[in-house]
Amino acid sequence: MEDNIVVVFVNECAPMNDQDDFYGKEDGEYANSVKALFKGTSLEGKEMIQLKELGFYFTNVCKKPKSETNITKELLQRYADQLEEELKQFPNVKVYMLMGDTAIQTYTYLNRKHKKKRVIPA
Repeated sequence: MEDNIVVVFVNECAPMNDQDDFYGKEDGEYANSVKALFKGTSLEGKEMIQLKELGFYFTNVCKKPKSETNITKELLQRYADQLEEELKQFPNVKVYMLMGDTAIQTYTYLNRKHKKKRVIPA
């Protein structure tokens, strides 16, 4: 369990190169996107591991790169189950930042699965 994580950013899919993922190389594509996100804030210049220590976690719905533009419903549900297991390690999350349609669909699917209602307006 990682009790310090309070904000989880959920991206759509992993990059083509593992080193470009959030916790790959510090100058990888996704890490650089995160650094740009925090530019001009007190978190500017922080490395990914430092952001994690401060309570921010970054992940992808699809653990493998997309081979097509759209993700099938079946594949989305399989990835959703994997994401659900991953997120169980963070019991104190207060905010989920859903980065794109796939992340929103996945979060909606998981909430409907357990709560039977939509938590994000259509």
